[in-house]
Amino acid sequence: MKQAMLQIKKETHVLLKNYCQEHGYKMGSLVENLIKKHVVVPKNKAGVK
Repeated sequence: MKQAMLQIKKETHVLLKNYCQEHGYKMGSLVENLIKKHVVVPKNKAGVK
């Protein structure tokens, strides 16, 4: 699987890290799931036929 870096503010990273530690998530998995849930691109606009 290819991975890409995501640049976020240090304060946001700390919030994310603490949340994941408290709730048993892995940071990458949580971010990926949030993006998939909240960033929905219609198939016809994503260049997918």
